[in-house]
Amino acid sequence: MPPIAANLVQLMEQARQAREMQGLTEFYSQWWMYTKSLEVAVEMGNRNNEVRHAIADVQTAYGIAAYQEFTPRQKNRFREVLREDTHRLNNGSVILNEQQRELLTQIAIATSIPINPEQEEYHSSTVLAQPEITEEEIEQDPRYNT
Repeated sequence: MPPIAANLVQLMEQARQAREMQGLTEFYSQWWMYTKSLEVAVEMGNRNNEVRHAIADVQTAYGIAAYQEFTPRQKNRFREVLREDTHRLNNGSVILNEQQRELLTQIAIATSIPINPEQEEYHSSTVLAQPEITEEEIEQDPRYNT
């Protein structure tokens, strides 16, 4: 397992345990992994732009793969980020190299997200072509505050 993946999985488990110790039962591992992956990589000392962009691409691919597991509110936020990135970078997809796919595979396994380890390209349209999330869907979701 790549060191970044091992660190991410360990930190995710620590975050889950901390919530349990607080008496909280809900922990959204997929959202945690999506939101924390780049932050953790930077904290590990990977601060150069090339590594940051590589991890950001993995983060985007992971979000696309994990989208169906997000709460409606999380889906809305992810869609906003995808739109911003697509507009800012003028790019509707990310292409992962072998190392990136290995990292993606390991974090997907740790969060029970099925992926094809050989898939190289992830398209924003996979998510953005789906219907918008409505306020009603958000309010009706039992995980409304997440």
